[in-house]
Amino acid sequence: MNKGTVYMWPKNNAGNKYNELLSNSVENSGVKVENFTKRKILKMKKNDVLHLHWPSFAYRGNSKLTTFIKSLLLINMFFYLKIKGINIVWTIHNLWPHSTGKRLWDFVMRRLIIKLCNKVILMGRSESEIIKSNLNIPHNKICFIPHGHYKGVYSSSGTDVRKDLSIPDENFVFGFLGQVSPYKGVEDLLRAFKEMPNANINLIIAGRVSKDFNKDIFKEVNDSRICLKLHFIEDDQIVDYLNAFDCMVLPYKKVTTSGSAILALSYNVPIVAPSLGLIQEYVPEGCGVLYNPTKRNSLKEAMVKVIDLDKRKFLNQLTPHLERLDWNNLSRDVIGIYSNDYKKVKVKS
Repeated sequence: MNKGTVYMWPKNNAGNKYNELLSNSVENSGVKVENFTKRKILKMKKNDVLHLHWPSFAYRGNSKLTTFIKSLLLINMFFYLKIKGINIVWTIHNLWPHSTGKRLWDFVMRRLIIKLCNKVILMGRSESEIIKSNLNIPHNKICFIPHGHYKGVYSSSGTDVRKDLSIPDENFVFGFLGQVSPYKGVEDLLRAFKEMPNANINLIIAGRVSKDFNKDIFKEVNDSRICLKLHFIEDDQIVDYLNAFDCMVLPYKKVTTSGSAILALSYNVPIVAPSLGLIQEYVPEGCGVLYNPTKRNSLKEAMVKVIDLDKRKFLNQLTPHLERLDWNNLSRDVIGIYSNDYKKVKVKS
């Protein structure tokens, strides 16, 4: 790209390594990346780029009045940046905010933001028609850049989670890792696991419980095979848990992109997940078991099936898949988008 600066909004996210990995890979390709704050608007110049990720945090307030005011300020800011000749790029992680779902104001604001963006990045084709039709995105604004892998990002603290939880080495361990939120279907996972009679299996649920989740569900757990670690999992504990899992179960009720699926595969852990959204693209055949969430008992059947997954086939399929998600390759495509060199941007799926 021209000698402009990329203002990533945000450059780092405490709850998601994606932004840090993207920013680092772009910087390693020779492009300057700064964290965007509104104080930097006046120093931004022509050919700079504003790359935003979750705009709802910028336009939503604690009341209708504050939401209206913040929304008006945000749109005015985008108009000002456009007048200055600054390219605006939006990576759409979710069609609608997880916390609220689809609301009229989100619909209005997202469509306005789309009109002011130079380009919109989607992470795969599975949801592209739904997102495009809902937000009325012109075809020539859409670019496909997948979510990069997490290989080598986290290191182990050396803790043996199985030993700490008194789980025998020979047992098959299903795992859930990450914040426990209503849309993630943890109650379905508990129900399906309890229906599995195997004595030599375990389930570990590790992650902080969100405020809007019904915590009473965990009071009803009466199964010695289930281990609950309901607190925030620090970065240096993530690999320790992944090392304890034979499989990561992601029984999501709705999903666009799943960083958890990519995280698990990055550390050689197969996936059980619904055949929804981009999970269909990020979990290739042989790397896990996808199930039809509308079919009765399909989650349990998938969990039974994954126990017999061919590990050799899994690794053979996984290696080239992770190579396609290498950040160095992805950053070159992203920089092509920044520089308006659209024809040279590789379309990824």
